[in-house]
Order: sequence, then C-alpha cells, then structure tokens
Amino acid sequence: MEQQFRQPAETEAPDFWEDPNAVISNQVATAVQAALQGWEMKQMQAEADRSEAAAKAKYPDYEDAFAKFREQVQFNPGLINELQMAADKAEFAYRRGKQALELSQVGDLDALKAQIRAQVEAELRASAPVVDIPTTTAGQRSVSDRGGPAWAGPQPLSAILS
Repeated sequence: MEQQFRQPAETEAPDFWEDPNAVISNQVATAVQAALQGWEMKQMQAEADRSEAAAKAKYPDYEDAFAKFREQVQFNPGLINELQMAADKAEFAYRRGKQALELSQVGDLDALKAQIRAQVEAELRASAPVVDIPTTTAGQRSVSDRGGPAWAGPQPLSAILS
C-alpha cells in the first residue's frame, strides 16, 4: 500500500566546495534570524519591564497578586497564551492574580455572594433616609370631620350653563 502522506525530504546543507555562495547565504540568513530573534526578545523584555514598573507604582499589592498569578499558571497553562495576547501584560497578570487572591480569601462563590449581599444591604441602610413609621394607627383619631359637606340637591341648570 502506498503511503498517503510523505514527509518532505530534509534539505541537506550544501557542501562549501560545491556551492560556496549558498553556504554563505545560508549562514548569513541563520545569523540574521538569530540576531532578529534576540532583538525581539530584548524589546519584549523591555516592554514587560516598563509595564511591570508602572503596575508596581499603581498597585501596592502587585507582588502578592503576581505571585498568585504565577501559582494559577501552574494549574492553568492557558493563562500564558492570554498573557501574551494582552496589551498590558503586567495589568493582565495583576487583575487575574487579584481575582484569584480575592476568591481564595472568600473561599467559594456562595460565600462571595453572601458577602457582597451583606455589603450592599449595609450600604443601602446607611444611605436610606430615616423615616419614623408608626407601628399601628388603631388608637389614633381622625383629624377630619366625619360629616362632610351638606348636600343641597342637584345644581340648577342655569348655574351649570352660565
């Protein structure tokens, strides 16, 4: 049976004595590619350092959040891909680490919901105006007159049309 997928034949490096120009251009291309990769890595590192310095200045708890982020990467390696796609890598790492820290402090989502509910209720109670509502009005007398106006019958047509 014939093999459906054939592996491409590896190109052997040309012999210097057979084609010196090809060997030299191959070596130059390899050197240029290595230098370009090194430069790109230095640029990425410099950008990451600037981003991290800005995040450290902005957030006093950056180190704790970043440590938690590194811990989360051990459990979820996909975070590395998300980090690489982020525009501000240090900000992304801080936010994800901070979320993980808060969640670990609370314990689980139900406890978090209960905590948030208690905070919202406390804020509403603090901002609500205090109104003195009586518990019952059964013992109080009415202020208005019980009789009402005396009815004198229908109005005459002349009073309505004039």
